[in-house]
Amino acid sequence: MRPVPDGAEAIFVDGAGVRRAIALSSSQVFKLTEAGYPTVEGENWQAVLVPAGTPGDIITLLNREIVKVITLPDMKERLAALGFEPRAGTSDDSAAQIKTEVATWATVIRQAGIKAE
Repeated sequence: MRPVPDGAEAIFVDGAGVRRAIALSSSQVFKLTEAGYPTVEGENWQAVLVPAGTPGDIITLLNREIVKVITLPDMKERLAALGFEPRAGTSDDSAAQIKTEVATWATVIRQAGIKAE
């Protein structure tokens, strides 16, 4: 199996124990829109998650300190060299992003008929 190129997003299908890319948002294979998924946009993003029930003041402190670090000029430069564009947000922003991603990829999975084995 080949790794997905940096900055690319992929949809894989497992068939008879073989994973194959059916679409990749890179010039190396056809694009997601060309594979029949015109509304699918893949984006690589990260978030720091904490256990449910973590006190709000702890979440606020973590968020504030993480934002400080990722907005430091040298950190922004290092992250950019790795292909990341740091965007600071709140826990509500992350929750909304997760909700959107779950809905988007659930639709893709249903439309593609992908089933857990």
